Amino acid sequence: MQAQFEAIGLTVKLEKIPFGQVAERFYIKREVGLLLSGTFGREAPAQQLTTTATQYSSYDPAALTEALKNVARFPIDDPGYAPALQEATKIAATKGSDVLVFSQPWLLAHSKKLTGLVGYLTSPRLEGVRLAA
Repeated sequence: MQAQFEAIGLTVKLEKIPFGQVAERFYIKREVGLLLSGTFGREAPAQQLTTTATQYSSYDPAALTEALKNVARFPIDDPGYAPALQEATKIAATKGSDVLVFSQPWLLAHSKKLTGLVGYLTSPRLEGVRLAA
């Protein structure tokens, strides 16, 4: 990963931070310039953008709130939806505290021996899943 950053002209120092220090060092003290972290997906893109709305963000929360209200005016199949969502995404990506750079889908295998597995939009849940011998 360090080599990939160097290939685009960024010099980085990777550091493993204990979980209990992450919020303080990254969000509050801003001692850490980049935090590789994860988030579970949301059911709608605008809902995912609200993850950037933390007390530690550097953007104007009113601007993002207004942009998200504008997105909500349109059904997802309306021609106005995509431009409105792009504008809200621009605000969140350029001035939010969290910038999502990639997505990794949940891949689930299934077998006749496996019962109770249900697909989820956010994260897999395994309550009630059983594997027969």
